[in-house]
Parts: sequence; C-alpha cells; structure tokens
Amino acid sequence: MSGNESITFEEESAQVSTQSSLTGRRLLAEVARRYYLRDEAKKDIAEAMGLSRFKVARLLTQARANGVVTITVEAVAPVIESLSTELSAHWRIPTTVVDSGAGREAEVRQAIGVAAAERLTNSLRDGDLVGLAWGRSLTAMA
Repeated sequence: MSGNESITFEEESAQVSTQSSLTGRRLLAEVARRYYLRDEAKKDIAEAMGLSRFKVARLLTQARANGVVTITVEAVAPVIESLSTELSAHWRIPTTVVDSGAGREAEVRQAIGVAAAERLTNSLRDGDLVGLAWGRSLTAMA
C-alpha cells in the first residue's frame, strides 16, 4: 500500500497460527492479517493454515463483507485532463495539472498542494534545482 491508502482490521489479542484453533471472526482476522499486512501469498497462507487457496480467497471476501477488513482510499479531486493538456500546449510546458476546484477554498488549496507534491516527487531527479515562491498553496504542498 502507498500514500493515502489504509487498511483497518478488527484486532484480536491472541494471534494463533493454525486453523483448528481459529473460528469465525478470529479466522477471518488471521487470514486477512497474513494477506494484507504481511503480504503473504494466498497459497502460502493456505499451506500454513491447512486450507485450500480457494478457501483463503473466500475468507478474504468474507472478511471484507463482515467488516473485519475495511479499505479506505482518500478521495482526491478529479483532474480535468482536457484543460491540463490545453494549458500545457498554451504555455509550452510539458506537464500541467488542472484540479476540478470542487470544495471549500481550504480544501481546494490542500488538493493543489497534494497534486504539486505528487508532481514534484515523480519528476525531480538528483541534482535538479527547484525555486519556489511563498504562498498558501505551496505551504499546503510542503
């Protein structure tokens, strides 16, 4: 997972490694913990817990359906591709990002700051020199 993505699990106090001692939500939590947090392959989880790969897949689906696993992706305002392309062509610069501007002023400023930080992170290389002026959007970028 990266950036703004997060996964929440219903925590259990005891972690057990065999299927025979796990039941219900504890089994769902253990399979989900191994898959999502430890990045174990379904095949490996199945072997370690005495399950089939198909059972592991069903348990992961059930864990999400029952709320044992919740996945959240932070909403980001949509980029308007046509305006971004038009602006790049007009100013003869390789890349621009035009945000939809939806939301309150502080939210828009924050979205611009996030977009600028992502753009810089993805485009800067060792030895590049960047000059920035002071501004509220740039403060949000930092």
